[in-house]
Amino acid sequence: MRMRAPRTERHKLARAIMLGVFAVWAASMVLVGAYLMAGHLIALPVPSASASELTTGLEASRARGEHGYFALHVLYDKCGCSQRIADHLLVRGPRADVAERVALVGGDPVLADRLRARGFSVELTSSPDVERRYGITSVPTLAVMDPSNVVKYVGGYTATKRGPAIADDDVLDAVVRGEAPPSMPVFGCAISRELSKSTDPLGVRQ
Repeated sequence: MRMRAPRTERHKLARAIMLGVFAVWAASMVLVGAYLMAGHLIALPVPSASASELTTGLEASRARGEHGYFALHVLYDKCGCSQRIADHLLVRGPRADVAERVALVGGDPVLADRLRARGFSVELTSSPDVERRYGITSVPTLAVMDPSNVVKYVGGYTATKRGPAIADDDVLDAVVRGEAPPSMPVFGCAISRELSKSTDPLGVRQ
């Protein structure tokens, strides 16, 4: 006849199993969280300011008859970092000395209407179209062209990952002064299929 383990021993065994399960779950959550956050904390590629594709695309995006300073904000409606930039633009509104347009990947009509109501020109677009027209594969990206159709800036909005200071006004001020400010990294979301596969092989990030 098989003897049953004492009740205290069974309780200890059950507690040990529960602690083990919890430890595995906690470690899994940490790994999943780190994986999901990685795409927003790694600097993503941007095209060169001298790329002919970018220059041609920005020239074509100017409104007819526009010849002054021009800035294109490329945002993705499902990207949290892009939403942060959109909220910033909604607060500050468009500048008087720079023609600003928002290329909104994903085409969220509510966000597009809010930006238009604030005074921004908005174009609803797709990831393949943005890549084809501008060579831009990650967002949020800012590109600025001067009146002579020279791209003076292409890059991100913050100097560090999750940086508290959104520096688009500093960039635009510098370009208007005739400078070419150094490119800041893009921390956000990959929008091209190839880049998305390399940064999110499991396909679970937004």
